[in-house]
Amino acid sequence: MDNKSKSLYNKKTAFYESIRTGNIDMAKANLIPLCGEEDTRYNKDDLVNLKYHFVIAVSMMARFCFEGGMPSEEVCAMEDKYIEMADASDNMEEIQELHTKAMEEFCNCMYEMRFRGINSVQVINAIKFINSHIDERITLTVVAEHLGITMSHLSHIFKNATGEKISKYILIRKLDASLVMLKNTKLSVSEISYRLKFTSQSYFTKTFKKILGISPRQYRSGKFTISPDALACIKSPFIEDEFEFEE
Repeated sequence: MDNKSKSLYNKKTAFYESIRTGNIDMAKANLIPLCGEEDTRYNKDDLVNLKYHFVIAVSMMARFCFEGGMPSEEVCAMEDKYIEMADASDNMEEIQELHTKAMEEFCNCMYEMRFRGINSVQVINAIKFINSHIDERITLTVVAEHLGITMSHLSHIFKNATGEKISKYILIRKLDASLVMLKNTKLSVSEISYRLKFTSQSYFTKTFKKILGISPRQYRSGKFTISPDALACIKSPFIEDEFEFEE
């Protein structure tokens, strides 16, 4: 893969990951119009080709949202709605606009699901910052500095609003991102650990297995499954559990 193709691939991955976390600003920043120069041509007819790409894009949005915890009935209903709307259209500009609308609706649904019941604007902004910088070294200090508040205040309001420590939330979101990368990329376990800024590959593997019950390599092989309870710990924004997390 050349640098141009790699850059496009990374941008598309960031786009769908932004939708999964409900980060509409990041999704808009990574939005690429359908049928770009690098995209495969599936049909000689421009309109038919665009519809093919639209179906693929909406299906990817649906897949990432389902993996992010959106109920399957909601995912399928939204996916079907937009595919039917595109199928009925004979206007290419309208289909491009439907692509943007689908992105916005999927994003908004994920945002509402993740932040439902949280009334603190500062906590919501902290969560949005974490989700947007999940591939960086994130600490309580970094988040507090971004928000312009003290670490003790952030720790207090985050715990009150969500019922858990911010360090735990950061780790859970990194593990969630690792599941997507293990399933949808060919990056090695070492590369994933490095990209998500775990302190070491051994810590990543140890934590992954402790919380999810299997190793990253076992998960990628598809021969092992994560228990529903362990998966709920990752997919639900906030849930009480018995795990201890490193600060």
